[in-house]
Amino acid sequence: METEESIVGLSLETLNQLAHEIKADCIVTVSDQDDNADIWMDIEVLKEGEIEDDREDEGSYTIQVYREEKNPVEYLFKKTKTRQFDGIIAEIVSDLIKKSYVTQNMKLLIATDRTLAKKYNVALFAFDVNRVLYRIGKFNLAENMNSETVIESVIEVAQEIGAEGREGKQVGTLFVIGEPKELEHYTKQLIMNPFHGYDKDLLNIVHNDNLKETIKNFAQLDGAFTINNDGDLLSAGTYLDVDTSNIKPYQGWGTKHLAATAITKITSSVAILVSESGGAVKIFKNGKLVLRLR
Repeated sequence: METEESIVGLSLETLNQLAHEIKADCIVTVSDQDDNADIWMDIEVLKEGEIEDDREDEGSYTIQVYREEKNPVEYLFKKTKTRQFDGIIAEIVSDLIKKSYVTQNMKLLIATDRTLAKKYNVALFAFDVNRVLYRIGKFNLAENMNSETVIESVIEVAQEIGAEGREGKQVGTLFVIGEPKELEHYTKQLIMNPFHGYDKDLLNIVHNDNLKETIKNFAQLDGAFTINNDGDLLSAGTYLDVDTSNIKPYQGWGTKHLAATAITKITSSVAILVSESGGAVKIFKNGKLVLRLR
């Protein structure tokens, strides 16, 4: 991972030493190519509010990748609507996976400039590319979502439901993430929608951790949860009116598996299923099972 010039206000010798100490496989730097200031040099303490967040403007981040025994890579990553720091980093790591610059089980040392670290000139942190994150990037599971953090948040609560159950019993449920206008042709309520009438800011699964308990309670209902691509809960207790007659079930599959396969085959949605028998979490896209988690 040896390189020739200084970045993020630190010598690359220092970054390489850090990478070796934490046993990182790769160094990734992220900077804002629209920032004309030389933000990588002349580290100094900044006053509160001195840095302006210009991510509302169109533009790109400059990504540099340094790997052992490989030539350094530099490319531009187009900015998205994502504003949270962890969401931006997740998107960039997902893009690195798609481009095959990083692979599963790699540890990354990521260095960002002050346009991402806000009032700090530099942020350094270690990032493990686990199996879930790798599959999210490899199969482009979040391609229609506002951020990778949407599907990561749904997977997290799904795994908790699978592991904990509810009131001493195993619970099976289904989450469908997609475009509401696309899903409405294939959904109808089995019960009154418990999420109807609430401000969507209160129903965002990424930003509201207290929604977990609500979701776990409603997971006991028949039907599915529907979620839009921004991570807003749209409904619970929703019946998926899809044709499953041409789907060949695998051993142990139930009606939710067939519905997950069918809805993702005819729409651009992604489905996350919690199996009632065993609590396994399964993810479907394009009518196929692409990831299975214990």
